[in-house]
Amino acid sequence: MLAVALILAGTSWTAVDGPQTLAFQQGKMGGHGGCNGYGAAYHQKGSALRFGPIMATRMACAPAVMRGEQRWFERLDAVRRADVSRGQLVLRNAAGQVLLRLKRQP
Repeated sequence: MLAVALILAGTSWTAVDGPQTLAFQQGKMGGHGGCNGYGAAYHQKGSALRFGPIMATRMACAPAVMRGEQRWFERLDAVRRADVSRGQLVLRNAAGQVLLRLKRQP
């Protein structure tokens, strides 16, 4: 079986089950968490993926939106692996549990 390298730089994604976005540039990632913009460094080696400390703007939104955004950031903090399955970017924790599923933006 031939392994294909996952190249994230230059790609943009939207959460399958929410309004959050995630875009990758060389060594940096960022997007919109539902209320606030955010960004961080990222480190990728093969399918191993880890995000640096996430920094976000501090706008206030409705409580439900803020809770969803907080869950998004918590999941991003726990990401340790990425793969593509059925055309979706799948972000997983160290145990392999799926944390987030994203669809590619055109």
